[in-house]
Amino acid sequence: MKRMLLCLVAGFGLLLASGWAQENGGFGLLMRVDPSPRVGATFSLGRAFVLRPYIGFSRETTETEKESKMRVMLNQKTFIPPRRESDEERTFVTAGLGVFFVVHRSGDFSLYTGLNFGYGRSTGEMNTMPRDLGWDESGETLQSSAVLGVEGRLSSHLALFGEVGFGYTWSKFKRDNGVDLTVKTQRWGLANSGVGLIFYF
Repeated sequence: MKRMLLCLVAGFGLLLASGWAQENGGFGLLMRVDPSPRVGATFSLGRAFVLRPYIGFSRETTETEKESKMRVMLNQKTFIPPRRESDEERTFVTAGLGVFFVVHRSGDFSLYTGLNFGYGRSTGEMNTMPRDLGWDESGETLQSSAVLGVEGRLSSHLALFGEVGFGYTWSKFKRDNGVDLTVKTQRWGLANSGVGLIFYF
């Protein structure tokens, strides 16, 4: 019940914000690749400020086959280790918000800068054959970055944009395969860079 109420409030707020943005600046939907795909919205609050909430989802599956070249002698007989197969599945979900300020406009092009905040969560599992061994894993990532971007209008309803970001990323990774393993990392560097399209209404 609480989740349904939260979704209704968020949807109502999105509708109000999109209507306000259409009257006072611009509202659009965006698709972006960096390298995983994202979808989101862009709210132009006047001519100077832009808000861009986004979400992303991806899933990957990996199948691996291993065949040992070793030959083992057991009781004067050659034993060939069996072929091992493993299946891995991982799911990634991200969400974030970009807050940008337009520093320059020239015709159909605009230059902007700002901050981006993101959160990501991943889950995964692996199973091996012939013995049913495997592990479960989960991870989460927090990211904040300064962004420099450029946007060019291709038409009245379509725009192309590109962004380069530099910031801080914190991540935590857990794996359970009979022994609990936790790894935490911190990184400074290029982050949240990509290209995409905006469809304006």
